[in-house]
Amino acid sequence: MSFRDLRSFLQFLEENGGLVRIREEVPPVYGIARVEREYDGKSALLFERVKGYEIPVAANIFFSRDCVAHALGLEKAEVTEAIIRAAKNPTRVNEVTTGPVKEVVAKKVNLLDFLPIPKHFEKDVGRYISGGVIIAKDIETGTRNVSFARMWMKEENKIIVMINYYRHLYAYIQKAEAQGRPLEVAIVIGPDPVVWLEGGMPERLVPGDMDELEVAGSLAGEPIDVVRCESIDLEVPANAEIVIEGEVLPNIRESEGPFGDFSRVYDMPPRLNPVIEIKAITHRKNPVFLDCLPGSVDNLLLGGIPREADLLDFARKAVPCVKRIHLTTGGCCRFHAVVQIDKKFDFEPYHAIMAVLSPTEAARDIKWVVVVDRDVDPSDPKDVEWAIATRVRWDQDLVTIPKMASTLDPSSKGRVPSNLKLIYGAKVGMDATIPLEHPEFVAFYQKTEVPGED
Repeated sequence: MSFRDLRSFLQFLEENGGLVRIREEVPPVYGIARVEREYDGKSALLFERVKGYEIPVAANIFFSRDCVAHALGLEKAEVTEAIIRAAKNPTRVNEVTTGPVKEVVAKKVNLLDFLPIPKHFEKDVGRYISGGVIIAKDIETGTRNVSFARMWMKEENKIIVMINYYRHLYAYIQKAEAQGRPLEVAIVIGPDPVVWLEGGMPERLVPGDMDELEVAGSLAGEPIDVVRCESIDLEVPANAEIVIEGEVLPNIRESEGPFGDFSRVYDMPPRLNPVIEIKAITHRKNPVFLDCLPGSVDNLLLGGIPREADLLDFARKAVPCVKRIHLTTGGCCRFHAVVQIDKKFDFEPYHAIMAVLSPTEAARDIKWVVVVDRDVDPSDPKDVEWAIATRVRWDQDLVTIPKMASTLDPSSKGRVPSNLKLIYGAKVGMDATIPLEHPEFVAFYQKTEVPGED
């Protein structure tokens, strides 16, 4: 069983030494981000006093992979397979008449004055909701999508939202615009941690005809309680802290950016993005605002762990000997992968490399992959470097694929704002496995062992 709401998860973290309360007053502009950086990868945070606001701010809730496992009620080694299973076996939601998120209903509110929305980085254009989950429905099928996007709170009731062209939410907007209609959306801040994690699931793993709140219920081990919105035709998690109801205005775009992104560099120059007009807000009494610092371990694991599941599901269908895949935090949990295989033939590492570097949706952003044997832990940087140091023959074990790149890769020179124009780069694969062509030499590559040390 997972946690029913954000509050119970924060309580669990605190009881187990994983949460620090920040009792001194901090400003929302840069102050929250400074402390988030200080505790990045170390502890969750609860800012009790944000200057000018009554609402506390939680952050860094996924500061480690153990936190993600705890949020799902699983062991760390079980998380990836659990995500794959949930994506294939959705559970229907449980619609209720009311819930904690309905304790306060407001049709008119200045969100800039009410919510302690941070400004994280020096060149950010403004204050961003970076931890909000967006829920929307396909206007043709009624299928619910759950996703993340950066949201600039430009005015008291207007948000500029950046949505990549390949996301399901972008397709929903296009369908609505083709009919001259706005798309209704709900921005959920502080849902239970399972719904939060599900929002990071890639499009290939959860196809567009699958209801993502139902996938979240499968991952949680029980149906998600949902309640209907006040001003729009959507259902949202009943136990969330805050829900902002609004509409994406049809055929309207406004300039947004720069923005300090997950890659810890700025996404710039500004580009034209859709506009959300706020219609209402509901929240719990004494709500908690949930923030996610771009580029933090919290941010990277939120997107990276579901991507590992997606990439593993894809790769092992192409190469059955693939056992585990780890996206490194140093590679932004997006660009660098370590693949563990159960090698039987010398060609298998190269098949794995080609699968993980392929221009498919699952592998689109990977630019560097290392393939290791079963005796190497792909999540241990020291173990991976040891395999590279002792098993790689530099003149034989490197594969370079030119003219392939991700538009999210900051190293792509001459990158343009339009996501529809690819800027070419290169991808590299490395075979760090034991060569099998001379069986009599295999023993020379094996790790030393002390009997009984396990």
